[in-house]
Amino acid sequence: MSLPNINVVPTHEMELKVLRKKITFVPYTVEQEKGILTAIDTESTEDMVRNYVKVAQACINEPIDWDKLSLIDFVNMIINLRAKSKGETVSLKRKECGKCKDTYEFEVAIDEQIVYDRPTRLKVMHKITDNLSVQLIPLRFNFFYELDGVKTELDLYTVTASYSIMKVIFNEEIHTKFTAKEVREKVINNLTKKQLKGIFDSTQKLISMKLLIESTCPKCKHKDKDEIKDFLKFLS
Repeated sequence: MSLPNINVVPTHEMELKVLRKKITFVPYTVEQEKGILTAIDTESTEDMVRNYVKVAQACINEPIDWDKLSLIDFVNMIINLRAKSKGETVSLKRKECGKCKDTYEFEVAIDEQIVYDRPTRLKVMHKITDNLSVQLIPLRFNFFYELDGVKTELDLYTVTASYSIMKVIFNEEIHTKFTAKEVREKVINNLTKKQLKGIFDSTQKLISMKLLIESTCPKCKHKDKDEIKDFLKFLS
């Protein structure tokens, strides 16, 4: 008798805070992990994120509107997939203890270190002029695809606005059907840097996510605490 294709991976559940939805998923396989490792080795952020998306799409059971998925929910997916696929804990290294300056390694359950600020703030209105306002939502994960092209502060403001604006109210008319490219060409590119900064500042009032990593120095027992907000660096 020939050997059948055997698949006995367990099913897990996670909550997507922005979508306000629980989804089920299976850990990624050894074969899929090879794709992730290949993605990490590339110098292209876009290629790396596309590989992560491909793996997530294969592992998540429920349908997801990927064009509307927030960066927060996307990173949460990847962290949970990693935790349930490779092990509940990861080994990290602290370069310098906050007290004795010693270097030490420690283990942490990375999926349990996720902390949300302003968890109920999923939308915010921002007034640009008397006749122009925009409604902002948590940054969509597609933002990652353009990150390699962000070289200046103005680039950051522009790309952030492109992937955060979900509604435009101009002369009392409401517009909701547009792409990131369209809102950039027809609205964002016509604003000043000061106006764009105002939009960027308003996005900081929405829900945010960080990893709060705590560790104890084995030498002096000092407790160190670090916040990780650069998720792209974490994913790579």
